[in-house]
Amino acid sequence: YHTSVLTGHGWVTELLNGHPGHIWTELGVNKRVFVKLIDLLETNGYTDSKNVSIEEQLSIFLY
Repeated sequence: YHTSVLTGHGWVTELLNGHPGHIWTELGVNKRVFVKLIDLLETNGYTDSKNVSIEEQLSIFLY
């Protein structure tokens, strides 16, 4: 359940650096899988948009 006061990049950073269970609860994947998905997306040419990082984009998709 989303209880953070942070939004956007700050929220994603909190998920990645916080308790391992939080990223699972919020996004349904563990940190290792999330990082691997980012790597796969970047390998296939995906990049940050003007205002939204690739990490945020993936988080929005998974949420």
